[in-house]
Amino acid sequence: MLKSVATLTMVVMISLSQSAQAHYVWLERDGDGAARTYLGEWIEDIREKSGGLLDRIKAPRVFLGASTEPLPVKRNENNLEIQVKGRGDVRLVESGTPPRGQKGGVTKTIYYAKAGRAETAAKLDLELVPTKPNGNALVLTFLGAPLPKADVTLVGPSK
Repeated sequence: MLKSVATLTMVVMISLSQSAQAHYVWLERDGDGAARTYLGEWIEDIREKSGGLLDRIKAPRVFLGASTEPLPVKRNENNLEIQVKGRGDVRLVESGTPPRGQKGGVTKTIYYAKAGRAETAAKLDLELVPTKPNGNALVLTFLGAPLPKADVTLVGPSK
């Protein structure tokens, strides 16, 4: 059972294909204030830095709640800082990562990240949404429809 905390961060690793992604993107938010995006390995406490792999996140689009207006993003040493004013879930999309050639085809990585679970409607193409505001039961959606047969691993704050 999840405890009620001001900031809940979950890293979601979804197995939708045979290829594995070595790093993950996640959001952390300070209450109703700033949010920070990290690239790395959550469980191993690896956070990439600017001038290195963090630079793979070239043009993130970050939104608050139902807004379609992107929020400003500032690049720091080991994160991307988003100035958020107001309540609501914060969502990030990074689709600027170049495709990679692999055996059998090409892989295109798109990062999706979300901080919060107040909103019950999916806004991202791939998103976990609570069945009720701030609830502990979640549904994985793809293009707005439930994705019933996906394997999902949740990693919480205790790792």
